[in-house]
Amino acid sequence: MGFSSGVVPLALVDLAQVSTVSHKGTLGLLPPGKKGRQKFVVGDDSGTVHCFEMKRGEAQTVFSFRFADSYESSGSGSAGTGSMITAVVMGGTTGGSGGGDRIFATQGSSIVGLSRKGKDFFKMASPLSETIHHMAVQNDRIWTGCDYICSAYDDGKDSAFYMCHDRISSLVAASVSGTDSVDAVLGCQDQCIRVVKASQPEVVLQASTDAPVGALCTFSKSGMGMDQTWELPGGGDVGRGVTALKRYDLTQDGIAELIVGREDGTVTVYRFPESSSVGSCPQEAFSIDLGESIRSLECGKVSNDQYPEVVVCTFRGRVCSLTTQALDQGEAGDASGRTVGDVNDENRVKQLKKEVADLEKRVATEKKRLEAAGGGRDGNESSAAYTPATQHFQAITSCTLDPEQGAYVISVETPVPLDLVLLHAAIHMDFLESDDEDDRGQATSCVTSLSPENGGGVCATYRFESGATRLRLRARTTEGDYGDVRMTVVAKIPPKKSAQVIHFSMKPLSLHHRVHAMPRNLQARPMNALVLRGNFTMQVIHDWLAMCLPDVPPRISAEAEDATLNFENVFTGGILTASYRRGAAVVSSDSASTLAIVKELISKEATSRRVHITDTFQVEVMGALKEISMQEPETPWMFEEYRYTLDNAERIQKEFKGRPRALEYISGIITDLYVDWHKFKGDDARHRIPELEHLLVSQYDYKALVVFFLKHP
Repeated sequence: MGFSSGVVPLALVDLAQVSTVSHKGTLGLLPPGKKGRQKFVVGDDSGTVHCFEMKRGEAQTVFSFRFADSYESSGSGSAGTGSMITAVVMGGTTGGSGGGDRIFATQGSSIVGLSRKGKDFFKMASPLSETIHHMAVQNDRIWTGCDYICSAYDDGKDSAFYMCHDRISSLVAASVSGTDSVDAVLGCQDQCIRVVKASQPEVVLQASTDAPVGALCTFSKSGMGMDQTWELPGGGDVGRGVTALKRYDLTQDGIAELIVGREDGTVTVYRFPESSSVGSCPQEAFSIDLGESIRSLECGKVSNDQYPEVVVCTFRGRVCSLTTQALDQGEAGDASGRTVGDVNDENRVKQLKKEVADLEKRVATEKKRLEAAGGGRDGNESSAAYTPATQHFQAITSCTLDPEQGAYVISVETPVPLDLVLLHAAIHMDFLESDDEDDRGQATSCVTSLSPENGGGVCATYRFESGATRLRLRARTTEGDYGDVRMTVVAKIPPKKSAQVIHFSMKPLSLHHRVHAMPRNLQARPMNALVLRGNFTMQVIHDWLAMCLPDVPPRISAEAEDATLNFENVFTGGILTASYRRGAAVVSSDSASTLAIVKELISKEATSRRVHITDTFQVEVMGALKEISMQEPETPWMFEEYRYTLDNAERIQKEFKGRPRALEYISGIITDLYVDWHKFKGDDARHRIPELEHLLVSQYDYKALVVFFLKHP
C-alpha cells in the first residue's frame, strides 16, 4: 500500500450497534470465509453473543446466542438471565487467544463454545465462585482468569490452578518459559506481569511495571523469556489507561503496527521504523477520539478483503471500523458513480430504518402488555402506574491516584446522558481546576465544605445541561484523614430518572504511591523507624498495613516468610518502607508524621482485636543534621540543642552504642533490689519480675516505680 512514511490514514465507518459492553475482551474476528472477509463477534451486557458479517457496507446478523436460552433448554441454572458476557475469544485447531474457527464466550463462571453458525458444541461450568473475566484458548486447553484465580482446563477438566497476589487485569496465552507448552501470561493490578506454567501451576517468570497492567498482547510466538525493549510514554494521565492492545500489519509492508485503545476513547496506531526489529520504539502514525471508553479492538478484513481495518467496540455498544480503504473513491460496479462512503451511508440508513421499525413493533407490544396488566384502564395511566420503579444502567467508575499531579482522579462514564452527580466525602478534599473539557464534562459545579455539626467533610454537586455521558474530577486529600467517598450518579432514562451509588475508600496515607524498589538517591535519606512486636501473624500485619496504605495486595503468598513494601509520597516526595514477618514489623520513613499515622491506626486495630503489641519509635536525627551542615557550614540559626548534638556527634554516637547494655545492667540491678527488698519482708516477689521489666523498658515513670516497689506482691 502506498502510505507515506510515518502516516497511516484511516477512515471511520460505523458497523453495528449492540447493548452496552462493560467488560474488556468481548470482541473477536473469525477466520476469513470463502470471499476473504471476516465475520465479527461481540458479546454485550444483555447476555447475548452476536455474530455479524458485512455485505455492501451493511452489517447482517449471522446469529444471536443467549446464554440463558441455552442453559434453560439444558435444565441448568448456571447462567442467570441478563447476565453480562465477560469474555469472547476465538479458538480451535488454529487456536490461541487471537485465532481459530470456533467461538468461546463466558458469562459468570460458565463457558460456552459455539460454531461459526452459532450452534453450541461445548458447555462448562467452573467450580469456582469467582466470575471469569479473561480467557485464552489453545487447542483443547482453556485458560481462565477470574478476580484472583488463574485456572487451566484440558478437555473441560480442571488441570491447573494458581492464586494470584492481586487482581488479574489481563491474560494471554504464549510460549514464554522456553518449553513446548503454552503458558498463561497474567497482567496484574500490583504492577507485575507473571508467567504461569500449566504443568506446574506456579510463577516461572515475573516482570515489574510502573503502573497496574491494563492489557497484554504477544509480539513473537517463538520468543523466550521477558526483557523490556522499549517504553512508550502514556502522557502522564491516569484517565488514559490502556484497555486494548493489538499488533497487526495494517499497511501490508511486512512490519506490523501496534494499535492501542484507551479508557478516554482514543485509538492510536504506532508504526515501527522500517527495516527494524520490535526493539525500536514505535512512533505515532494515527490517532482518533471516539468519545467513549474503548472496551475491545481486533484487526482484520471485515468490510473488504483487500483492505485491512481495525474493528473497535466501545462502552455504549458501538462497533465501528477504522479502515485503510479510501471512502472517497468510486464504488466498483456502481452505475451511478457513487463513492464507497456514499454506498455505505445509504446502506446504513436502510439498516437504521429497519431497526427503528423493529423497535416500534416492540414498543407497541410492550405497551399492550402493560395495558393488559393495568386491568383495562386508560393506556396513559397504566403506563405510568406500571413503569418499573428502578431502571438499571451500567456505569464505569474509578478512583485512581495520579502520581504526576499528586491528586486522585475520580471518573464516571454511563451509556445514557448524565443528569446529576453528587459526591459526598467524609474527609476534606481539595478539588483542582482543569482546562480539559473531558474533565469538566459540560457540568455546572458547586462545592460546599460541611460543618462539624453536619458530619464534616465536603459535598460537591455537578449538574449537566447537555447529553454528556462522562465526568472526571481531580481532588487532593490530606493524609491522616480517612473515610468513605460516596458518589451518587443520576442518569436520564425516560420517562423517569435512575440513580446508582458508588463507594470509594480513602486510606490514612492516601497520597502514598507504591513502587517496586526505592531509587538509590532516596535510600541514603535519614530514616525514622517504628518497630512492632507481638503475637500477630504475617497476614494480620499485612492487613493492618493495607488499612493504612493504598495499592496493597489483599493477600500474600502462603509460602512467604517475610515481605517488604515500598511507597513514595506523590506530593511531598517522602518515602516509606515496611518490612514484616510473623510477630515483627519495621516501618521506616523519613517523615515522623507518617509513622505517627501508622502507629495510631495499628494500635487501634490491635486493641480492637485484643492483640498485644509493643512498639519502639526510633528517630534518626544525626544523619539529618549532618546533611544540613554539608549544605550550610555556618549554623548560628540552629537551636543550641542541635548545635551541641552536631558538635559532639562522634562522642554521642559512641555512647549510644553502649547504652542498651548499660540500660540492661541498670534494669538488672533494680530487679534484684525489688526481689531482695520483699525477701527481707518475708515475701516472694519473683512472679512480678516480667511486670517490673515492662514498666522499666516500655512505660517508665519514677512515681509509678515507687508505688510498684511499695505495693504488696
